[in-house]
Amino acid sequence: MPLIDQLKDNAAKWKADFQQLDKEGKLVTKLATMNKPIVVLCCMDHRVIPEKILGLGVGDAEVIRNGGGRVNKSLLPSFVITQDLCQCKLAVIIHHNDCGSCHLGQQKHKILQEYKAKGVDLSSAFADWEPITDVKGSVLEDVKKLRDLPMVRDDVDIYGFAYDVNTGELEEVTHDPAKTGNQP
Repeated sequence: MPLIDQLKDNAAKWKADFQQLDKEGKLVTKLATMNKPIVVLCCMDHRVIPEKILGLGVGDAEVIRNGGGRVNKSLLPSFVITQDLCQCKLAVIIHHNDCGSCHLGQQKHKILQEYKAKGVDLSSAFADWEPITDVKGSVLEDVKKLRDLPMVRDDVDIYGFAYDVNTGELEEVTHDPAKTGNQP
């Protein structure tokens, strides 16, 4: 069976289990409300599964992913939505070892030139993209960068972690507490 057909079958199974009836017989969905006010910022790497790593269930957190899990312009609109509309008060940043971002950093210029030769200029898209050369160091940088952004509210508690994809260990690197004392 082609992979896309497997994915469609999985989606049909999800839909069959998605809708449920509450005690009064009204139709509800698994994702009706967010259970916890958490936003996780992490890498798009398939080995980083924040729901499993942090023991979260469906609807427990908003997860924002990008290459490297870095705090940059690409995640800001999503972060603002989670903090203002979803009322997330706890931000968890997770970077990991053996990240493709570590390797891509050495090839960034080459890749940009290859696309430019095809008539596609990606330089502005990569302008604030930073490779990870030191996992714990990048966590420290990004926690500070997130806290220093003017759109991040004072009542957001920010934690930074380093995840080891080889052992499954999650190590707390830093914590920048909420400034208003309203920690979740």
